[in-house]
Amino acid sequence: MLYNNYACKEKHHRPIVIKGFKRINMNINNKTEVFIVKRSVIFFLASIMFSLLIYNINKQVILGLTIGYFISLIRLNAISFVANQLVDNAINLRKKSSLIKYIIIQIITVILLLFAVTISITFFMVTFFGIILVPLTILINSLCELIGITRNNFE
Repeated sequence: MLYNNYACKEKHHRPIVIKGFKRINMNINNKTEVFIVKRSVIFFLASIMFSLLIYNINKQVILGLTIGYFISLIRLNAISFVANQLVDNAINLRKKSSLIKYIIIQIITVILLLFAVTISITFFMVTFFGIILVPLTILINSLCELIGITRNNFE
């Protein structure tokens, strides 16, 4: 089995690679990222179900949530990649390129939100909710850990 240099070498932890994002390198490979993605998928599906109950079958709402959620996953991967490059003893060129990728993803997020506002306020709100879905997942899990409801240590 061939793995790239960011993937986990264990057999049961194969990286999840999203095709079409070869430049961004969407490998989700450590336990924390996998945990966050699993939890955020649950919140994403719950928000889709909730929106179906409220808005019936509004394609604009579902499309906005889906686009926002995928942007959120890309942002999670970019933040993780930048953090790994800054903590590692990577060469300066690699650190600069990872920061540039992160800034580009932030610009794409802003452009997406501006585009969403031009369509409608509902599309903007559900796209924004999709974008903050992963950080919201991290916040909810952190609060549950703090209060003592769960003891999963993000694993």
